Amino acid sequence: MYMQQQIDPIIWNALQAGEQVRWWGYPGPNAQISNIRKKLLLEALIGGICGAVLFPLVIFYLSHPRPSLSSMLVALVIGMVFFPLIILGRSLYGYRRVLRREAALRNALPYTRYAITDRRVLIITQMPGQSPSIMVYHPHELAPIKRVDQAAGWGDLSFGSRRGRFANIPSVGYVEQMLRSFQ
Repeated sequence: MYMQQQIDPIIWNALQAGEQVRWWGYPGPNAQISNIRKKLLLEALIGGICGAVLFPLVIFYLSHPRPSLSSMLVALVIGMVFFPLIILGRSLYGYRRVLRREAALRNALPYTRYAITDRRVLIITQMPGQSPSIMVYHPHELAPIKRVDQAAGWGDLSFGSRRGRFANIPSVGYVEQMLRSFQ
């Protein structure tokens, strides 16, 4: 399965002439896509509250040379009703887009392969009936490398400014050392 003598055919087809595979693997059974749902909802809530208070007050003070307390309270109440609806709608649309992307990535995990060769790092996804999608990272594109440990030596490796990621791989420490020596 991992680090066998026989190289996965998907990886084999992606190799360049003379390129040698140092390590290859694929996401383990418990691989997950990072969950940012709570962060998005918190941002929507904070944005809605701040916007509901600040936006109407700023607009009111810019439009009235001498505002009275009652007209300021009316502007605040109107802002507290309508502005959160606008922010919430926009946030829910963004949230929906994130959920769709998360679902697409989760569906692609069983069809994903990782490889470290003597020249580059590959993340290959080949969905059934489609041509492979190959993400290529050269040694100078790997920094920074971050490791997240899970149980029994498994874990995730994130690398590069283009956010490459090996999700839920065994011997994550060993693979991290390979990537660091490759830079």
